[in-house]
Amino acid sequence: MTRLAKRSPARWLPWVVLGALVAGALAVGTSGGSAGRQSIDHRVERVARDVRCPQCSGQSAADSDAETAVAVRATIRQQVEQGRTDGQIKRYLADRYGQDILERPPATGVAGLVWALPVVGFVLALTGLAFAFRRWKAQGLGSGPTEEDRRLVEEARGG
Repeated sequence: MTRLAKRSPARWLPWVVLGALVAGALAVGTSGGSAGRQSIDHRVERVARDVRCPQCSGQSAADSDAETAVAVRATIRQQVEQGRTDGQIKRYLADRYGQDILERPPATGVAGLVWALPVVGFVLALTGLAFAFRRWKAQGLGSGPTEEDRRLVEEARGG
């Protein structure tokens, strides 16, 4: 019987389900969807938190009282009242002020590598560990002391 024939779906099915749940949770957590209708003030505040103050360093447009931050919030409010989505508003501001105004860079193109590479590295590391553990198990490593191990211990004890 081959190694693949010995494996039953009951062994790998939980891992597939876990992977699907993690992927689903990541998709839901990173989506820009909003639950229900929100007040204009709430939306302006939320979008302004994702946008940097063009004049200040280290502050969002929501936290700053600088004239440019007030102007950015007014622009956001105008865009919200025109029915634009959060993504459209952020694109408008990025076109007007440059990509540096966004607190989080877009996850597309080269900038997307910043978001994707750590995840890919983590998955590859887990896969490598799984293969290593499987190889060690197949070689009998970790299954208990060998006769050679017992002999070395007896020698070290002086017996």
